Amino acid sequence: MWFISFFVFSQLALSALVPPAIDQSPITSASEILGWVKGAEPEVKTVEELLERLPEAYRTYFVLQYDSHSNHSSNATHPRIIFFGPDAKLLLALSGLPSDSFYDTAEMIEYEPATASYAFYSIHFKTQEPAQVEVNPTDCLRCHGADPKPNWEPYSLWPGAFGSLHDRILPGTKEHHSFEEFLKGYQDSPRYRFLPRPFHVEIQDSPGTKKYYLWNGGVGPGSSLSILLGFLNRDRIAKKLVASDGHSRYRPALTAALIGCKEPIEDFLPTDLRRNHPERFSEVLFETQMYMEKDLGRKKRALVNYLETDESVISENADLFGFRQAEVERIAKLRYLLTKRRNSINFDRWASSISKTSLDFNDGVSGLENLIGHYLMIAYQEDEPIRKAIPIREYAFSPTSFTITTYSVMESPDLACELLLKEAKAVSLVE
Repeated sequence: MWFISFFVFSQLALSALVPPAIDQSPITSASEILGWVKGAEPEVKTVEELLERLPEAYRTYFVLQYDSHSNHSSNATHPRIIFFGPDAKLLLALSGLPSDSFYDTAEMIEYEPATASYAFYSIHFKTQEPAQVEVNPTDCLRCHGADPKPNWEPYSLWPGAFGSLHDRILPGTKEHHSFEEFLKGYQDSPRYRFLPRPFHVEIQDSPGTKKYYLWNGGVGPGSSLSILLGFLNRDRIAKKLVASDGHSRYRPALTAALIGCKEPIEDFLPTDLRRNHPERFSEVLFETQMYMEKDLGRKKRALVNYLETDESVISENADLFGFRQAEVERIAKLRYLLTKRRNSINFDRWASSISKTSLDFNDGVSGLENLIGHYLMIAYQEDEPIRKAIPIREYAFSPTSFTITTYSVMESPDLACELLLKEAKAVSLVE
């Protein structure tokens, strides 16, 4: 049997096997922005000039963080701005707090599909000289990890960002009061004045209580960013899986984990590889559930503090789609196959959360169930039987002006699971 390797493909061949959305040209890019600020006579010399130069179609999509975990400082009336454009391939963050020591620093994170990795940039604007540019600065990597990625909590709780509960700002909360204070003066700010308006909906009920809902082009900004980063992360994870050590022999088990085969996950491993997994899957499943519940508790406690409200309010508004049993088992199986083996691969840092122990991949559309569409296209040749046994339906979804592809397994995976068991057996015989 022929086994595909990620490294067999040239970048051109690989790009033909990924969702077309990945290859759509961005509105702007890191290289374009660096071209504006570098050189003896740069076109852009300040953060304000950068904001003026950015296309409005890019500036339309942003989140506002009043508690920042980055170099930028922020507070309730001077939140950090994170622009993400319609596709989230380029994130650009700026401070709005004049007293911030990084007030004149712009930070960028750009996804590079060819390498399934992120590049980080810091642009330090200077008064009398050209801007200084740092690529993958060490202070960024300390928070974003050795294999860096954006830090954004999964759907639908975003502690420290306006609209922290599903893009809503609940009346009577501390966040509600802070947002009203921000609205009073943001239009006079040298930076917030560049935010396209309107970016929120205001509703007043009969007793006179105001309710706010944040939106960028019709969809809440937290939701949009979660969906877009989830899509890019699935592309990244699929490529990391195929490029991982021993992938060709783990392929049937990884595929079985993604489509939810009912047979024990160990059955899809070649016989000799089972010795590399000393823990029982039931132990890994229990640990996975514990980690996920603990991380959800962390976010709830943070929001109780930020909003000064009851935890019951948080629980009522939280979306727990990522905690479905099928999704928990899928994540546990991937941890068993990757993290819980002797030559361990650190799957536990592949979620986008700032937490090092978060295993929540919920993006508002799905969890890792959509990963199968990304993975199949590069793990198997088009004419291999397994591609026909796992029919995938593609759905176009547009959280912004950018259209992504989501996937759904159309039929019961029983036939596919039988083929994967045979593939695992064939690998054992070859070995």
